[in-house]
Amino acid sequence: MKQYRYPGAKPFTAQQQSLFFGREKEQGQLLQLIRLEPVVVLYSKSGLGKSSLLNAAIMPRLEEDGVYGPLAVRFGAWTEQSDRSPLKAIREILLEGHDQECFLDSLFPDERSLWFYAKKRQANSGQNRFILVFDQFEELFSYPEAAVLAFKKELNELLTTAIPTRIRRMVDVLSASQPDLLSETEDQHLHRPMEVKTLFAIRSDRLHLLDKLSDYLPNILRHNYELKALGREDARQAIVEPARKKGDFFSPPFSYEEEAIEKILAFLQDEEGRVEAIQLQILCQSFEEKVQKEKLSRLSPADIGGLEAIIANYYRSRIAGLGNEEEVLAARRLIEEGLVLEEEQQRLSLHEGQVAKFFQVSPALLTRLVDSHLLRAEPGPRGGYTYELSHDTLIQPVLQAKRERKAREAALEAEAEQHRQQQELEALRQKAAEERRQREKEEALRKAAQAARIEAEKEKDNAQRNARRARIAAVAGFVLGLLASMAFIAAFSQYQRAQALRLEAEQQQQEAERQRDRAATLAIENQQRAEEALEAQQMAEAAKTQAEISAGEARRQAQVAEQQTRIARASFNRAEQALNEAQKQKDKAERAARSLEVQKNKIEEQRLLTDREAREFKEQAEQLQLELREAQKRYREIAIRNQERIDSLHQVLEMLQSKTGFSGN
Repeated sequence: MKQYRYPGAKPFTAQQQSLFFGREKEQGQLLQLIRLEPVVVLYSKSGLGKSSLLNAAIMPRLEEDGVYGPLAVRFGAWTEQSDRSPLKAIREILLEGHDQECFLDSLFPDERSLWFYAKKRQANSGQNRFILVFDQFEELFSYPEAAVLAFKKELNELLTTAIPTRIRRMVDVLSASQPDLLSETEDQHLHRPMEVKTLFAIRSDRLHLLDKLSDYLPNILRHNYELKALGREDARQAIVEPARKKGDFFSPPFSYEEEAIEKILAFLQDEEGRVEAIQLQILCQSFEEKVQKEKLSRLSPADIGGLEAIIANYYRSRIAGLGNEEEVLAARRLIEEGLVLEEEQQRLSLHEGQVAKFFQVSPALLTRLVDSHLLRAEPGPRGGYTYELSHDTLIQPVLQAKRERKAREAALEAEAEQHRQQQELEALRQKAAEERRQREKEEALRKAAQAARIEAEKEKDNAQRNARRARIAAVAGFVLGLLASMAFIAAFSQYQRAQALRLEAEQQQQEAERQRDRAATLAIENQQRAEEALEAQQMAEAAKTQAEISAGEARRQAQVAEQQTRIARASFNRAEQALNEAQKQKDKAERAARSLEVQKNKIEEQRLLTDREAREFKEQAEQLQLELREAQKRYREIAIRNQERIDSLHQVLEMLQSKTGFSGN
């Protein structure tokens, strides 16, 4: 199955052991310490490669040696919803692949101790020596105190006791009633020696927590091994050797020009000439992707490009691949606004409850952020996890991305405000046009009413003329009287119709006048709204101009911020030099403190030994007192019985004396 030559920010795995270079010295020293001592602590700062050393070097070498069967243990941080415990995690590892039923299950059906599970693994596998390898051991201290107490008690029993006293007593009691309880083979299994060692890997800033276990594991801090950053030559090996490997890789074998290697090392090394593994792997992963994409066989200084840009692009590319746009924005706000203090340019940490409450980031998205190695999850002191940026290297890329995002959001906000104002102006324009159409309609109605009134006036005049003619025709003669009467009736009907039309016309005219007045009022209001719309348009144009000015100012501020960043970086480098000097002094003090701690541990061990001997003497004295009381009790009982016998003999003697008359002493 194809794989990459460099894991990037992820730890090396056992499958990548052939690609793990630069730690041969540390590997040999740590293995030697493990072989000699029962309890060893591996510690270092975060990001220096403890997990990689365990996964790709220590565990495979222990398996190859075949002397100690290595068992990797991870607790995970405690949460209120979880039913896991440290003891449960170890039991599962001890039984993994070796959980077959054996004589121990029927002999001790209620036993659940670590000793029992280790003994069962020994019986089923034939392996007599184990080493428990605890990675990220600081997770233990997120569990409740009762769980930590149970863990250290049982681990102490597993490391120091061949067969627990309760087991011996149980076997003795059962054997008394069942002589054939154990076969010879089972008895040999039960009494076969079992050697268990432990290796604890923990962050150096959590090392002090191990003191909480010293009451049951007094030697836990005696044999420590500090993993430091890579030396210059070791870093060179870690860069060059994986690229040369032949095998089933995504990229063909390639090499680096010497100037390119020197450029990389100069960029990575600190004041002491050491290189942090995580930065090296991030850069080399980018080089491998370039080789794969451009079909290169040898990398020059020009090919590796700007190394600071690679670190910056690492953040951008990982954050862009998280999911949809909404999730990416939520992740960026969490990292850029919640996990980096811009003023001090330092990392912050937030508990998972704070992340969910203030940034609405889901547990699934947090898991993807951790898997992408942008964030590191650490067990919280009261359960759950706290989250922080995975490395200080990412602080500057995160802050730069934040500035760019803020400027872009400000420009988008100004553009959205301008668009909103334009929409409001368009709505006012449409409303004014609708009101204009309404006025035109009302004007047409008014004109139609006026035409109807004029027509009614004409009908009225015609009716009046017809009436006059009818009256003249009536005077002309009786013969035409009937016709005149009929004409008069017709004229009168027309007159009435004309009167009705006149009234209707007057009503329409009045309605038209009311519509005209209303239209005039609306015209005035529309004129005011048009003026307001014009004013809003002018304001929108002013806002647009201001937004353009703000965007220019934001770009100028970004340039100023970039310049300040360079100045700050120079100041940071000077501060880092001072910090390194202070770190040297601190290291000296820590070495002195460790020396004092060693002396303290020796004194504490002697005190514990003295206390143990005192407890043993006390137990022996109590046992002797019990035996003395038992002996006194038996003595009193014997004395009473003897006295009873003496009294009986005296009675017999007195009776004989009375019968024989003999007396004597």
